[in-house]
Amino acid sequence: MKKSLEKYNCPFCDVMLMKGQIIHVLPYWFVINNNKPLCDGHLLLIPRRHVRGLEDIGWMEWFFYKVGVLWCISFLKNKRKKDAFSFINAPSGQSVFHFHHHFVPNWFGPHGLDALLRKGRKKHLTKTR
Repeated sequence: MKKSLEKYNCPFCDVMLMKGQIIHVLPYWFVINNNKPLCDGHLLLIPRRHVRGLEDIGWMEWFFYKVGVLWCISFLKNKRKKDAFSFINAPSGQSVFHFHHHFVPNWFGPHGLDALLRKGRKKHLTKTR
């Protein structure tokens, strides 16, 4: 019952809602511009089938998942002239309970997000001690 309710309320499963946002279509997957982006150029790779996590993806979906990942990386490199920073939220941390992979142009400087997070972590550790 819970899965059917999730699918019913899922914006990624709503064909009419997604229709104007899709920028690339693959077998089993599609790519959209994130409507709540971290920065300009934030993409989402989303399976057409309603699944919560990577463990729910079938073997043919896995193959085209890699094709989609490579397409998103190439798109950002060619269109935004930036390397892609990508991440996947754990199912418990998803804002939409439908698996999606984020691709963000790397606007974090020459040392990337890792350096930025480490700097923030050091500040946080200093404040909490």
